Amino acid sequence: MKKEEILEKISNIEKTGNVKDIPFVLDNLFNNDSEISNKCFKILSDIKIKEANKILAEKLLSANNEDDIRKLLSIFWQTGLDFGEYLEHFFDIAIKYGLETSMEAMSVIENIYHNNKIDDKKLSEGIDKLKKYVISNPDDELKAKMIKEFLVIFQGE
Repeated sequence: MKKEEILEKISNIEKTGNVKDIPFVLDNLFNNDSEISNKCFKILSDIKIKEANKILAEKLLSANNEDDIRKLLSIFWQTGLDFGEYLEHFFDIAIKYGLETSMEAMSVIENIYHNNKIDDKKLSEGIDKLKKYVISNPDDELKAKMIKEFLVIFQGE
């Protein structure tokens, strides 16, 4: 598709807001053309369709590139959709990737936490993973400090 055709389709999707169009927007989120990519980011960040969470989560779980993962996480916390069922994946991402991506993942976890859509067992397991990371990675000072600050929120310490 040509750029003009993609932008026209994206504009139509923005007007109609149909959940079945989300894969097309996601596919173009990582387009090399910044105008297309930025438009897709805006649409996805503003999405309020409950069913979109599953489609977005599937895209995140299949992503391999850290920049793509970070961009998707940013969309997740901006939408305010319920991603509670994917909680353990956000903890895993927070541990596996760099500081910026970890911060985005922790923001998603915090949104889930503050919206009271969190499973206590999953939260406890995630907190344990974060504590283990901090203990076993003392050289990663900035990330460990950020994780400790988030632990205060989750544990009330």
